[in-house]
Amino acid sequence: MERSMSLVHLLKRTAGLGDVLMLLPVARALKCRDHAMIAVSTDAKIVQTLTGPAIPDVDFFIDAARQDDFIATQENAGHQVMTHDMNHPRHSLQRSHQIDSFLASFGLDPAVCDKEIRLPQHQAAFDMVDFYLDEAPSPSEMRGRVLLHPASGALNRTWPQKNWQELADRLAAAHVQVFTIGNRSTATGKGAFPLRLDQRLDVVDKFGFWETIELMKLADCVISTDSAPIQMAAATGIAIVGIYSITKGEWRLPFRSQGRSLAIEPGCRFFPCYPLMYDEEHFHKACAHFDAQGIPQQNMLYEWCCDAYSYDCLKSAITVDEVFDAAMSTLPLQPLSSP
Repeated sequence: MERSMSLVHLLKRTAGLGDVLMLLPVARALKCRDHAMIAVSTDAKIVQTLTGPAIPDVDFFIDAARQDDFIATQENAGHQVMTHDMNHPRHSLQRSHQIDSFLASFGLDPAVCDKEIRLPQHQAAFDMVDFYLDEAPSPSEMRGRVLLHPASGALNRTWPQKNWQELADRLAAAHVQVFTIGNRSTATGKGAFPLRLDQRLDVVDKFGFWETIELMKLADCVISTDSAPIQMAAATGIAIVGIYSITKGEWRLPFRSQGRSLAIEPGCRFFPCYPLMYDEEHFHKACAHFDAQGIPQQNMLYEWCCDAYSYDCLKSAITVDEVFDAAMSTLPLQPLSSP
């Protein structure tokens, strides 16, 4: 008996949880257009992170190291597998939204596509967060709940630790309950700065992906540099304050029908500098710098800076005042009495 053949689109994006989440609208559009199954090939840690309830429009999340085995299995079952490498830097460097770049690479019109990131509820994660919040301390008059993601890692996307600490202190003084989220695992190559606050409000490495999303649903605002929590927040109604240094907020902030999204951007004369990688003069200067410092050019995306590698956009141009004011603008005008 002849087996019927169906199409499998395999989208390969091996780095960046936020980048993988931005593939979800692409998966939805391809599934609708081609009546295809969708597989996302990525880093094993990301596959593990996303383990939980089924994520709409993606049939398989697979470890990139086992991609060939997956393809062989699908082809033996009579399916046609089309592999698409979504790692090309152009998706990050375009003067447009990264999701739009992903969609356009398949001949899809971004203007008519549904570009929201949707994630299902994880009931066990919700229950854990609800229990945790019952035990967490809060001000007698709470103005709101703000989540900080004090990310450290890429030099061109790391806001100084002292700024995060000052921001946390000022929010707490304004009767805001401040949580820190993220991870400090060195295995990921990234992390979160430790901040001085009540340890019951520090859920770094305590809450995983699904717990953090459920916490976002019960909070008022999340503050982060250009990293995964902003795309995670896309699936919730939480207000987002994004700190941007190399790319415009409008090219990364989520498309969604609910929740405010605010971008804090520097006044640097080179901003946004990521697209300047296409400029020969800037690119050759960068190559010379990396060669002179003995830095692998693969690090360029994480250390790119056109201002003599000063990273002043983060160190001085984006102030605590700006971020604090933006966060407070998303909170209720009057404090809420704690139960």
